[in-house]
Amino acid sequence: MEEREEFLISLATGQSSLRIGHFLRPSVTSPDGPAFAPPAESVNPTVTSLAGENLPLKVAFAGWKSPTGYWKNWVDRMFSLHNETWKQAGIHNAILSSTCKLHRQDDIIFGFAKRWCPVTNTFVFPWGEATVTLEDIMILGGYSVLGDSTLGPLGDRDVEKSLLDARMDIVRSGLKKASQKAWMEKYMNNGDETEHAAFLAYWLSRFVFASSVDNVIYKNVLPVAVHLPRGNRISLAPLVLASIYKNLNSLKEGLGAARRSEIYQIKLMAPLELVQIWVWERFPNLQPTPRSINPGEPRLFRWHQVKKNVIGDVLSIVDSDESKNQFCWRPYVQSHEFYKEREIWVLVKDGLDADLETFVRWLRVSELVSFDSDYTEQYLPHRVAMQFE
Repeated sequence: MEEREEFLISLATGQSSLRIGHFLRPSVTSPDGPAFAPPAESVNPTVTSLAGENLPLKVAFAGWKSPTGYWKNWVDRMFSLHNETWKQAGIHNAILSSTCKLHRQDDIIFGFAKRWCPVTNTFVFPWGEATVTLEDIMILGGYSVLGDSTLGPLGDRDVEKSLLDARMDIVRSGLKKASQKAWMEKYMNNGDETEHAAFLAYWLSRFVFASSVDNVIYKNVLPVAVHLPRGNRISLAPLVLASIYKNLNSLKEGLGAARRSEIYQIKLMAPLELVQIWVWERFPNLQPTPRSINPGEPRLFRWHQVKKNVIGDVLSIVDSDESKNQFCWRPYVQSHEFYKEREIWVLVKDGLDADLETFVRWLRVSELVSFDSDYTEQYLPHRVAMQFE
């Protein structure tokens, strides 16, 4: 961040005045600076919603999973045994949130995909830019921003080998794939020392990093699954956000191809329910009535079993002056300990408090590497600095 004197416009009055401002780097210091303007097609008010369109586009939301009764029972049992370990590993809220039933609202997902800009990884509205950030992934999804990388060696090799062997046994049993159902039947309530790691492998495969093959235990999550039971924290939030950005880019591309009358099929593997909840949290004129939650419950519980609204033309609402005036730039400020009553200066250096280091990572421009390291996505929070003011 840098501090300098600039003419700043008041959101309340619309008037400008010369005063001290704080800018996330990289920032532009003059109208002729190297600012990137999103493509015009990302914010074309003449483009309406999907209502009435018959596009040759088939979308499978493979990463949007609903919990089963068996899964909820397994979570309850493992919670009683490993709650403190989950907190230490930074996965407590993420696991509990996987028991939420979230009703998908396709008009919101498709409508906002039309406002997505793949170059900046932001939603571009006539009145400004906004996006899903690491802050949202942590607070809504419950995933840790800090922790070990999945690129390095992880976990207990003996436990990992045991899980790999069990996975192969299921594949060879005649199912032809590592079925999640068979995995749960093998490990749930068996009291084996590997049950906790097997439980986490199921959670990671079903709710976090879904495989291109439906409902299987994903081999690549096993090292992570055996690392977490020790209370070791892994930086999952950047991996989840990378997958969301990639899927929004794919959906935007698919909408464009469908409009050109090209038959297009997409399988979206990311947990895109977090995008819909992001919309509900920030657009009061689009959200249904949230549930009241108890202290300590994950924020996602606000939307458990909440029925979706009948909206109509999503984009006409999103692009309106009403949305411009009502958009909630900081929906979590009243309920999260990261935000202080008074502003303070903090020197970013080694040995930062974990909460402060997390906040710094929310703000820092970076490159998000995917779980399998097969793609990267740009993370540009300086473009949406008002979400952190």
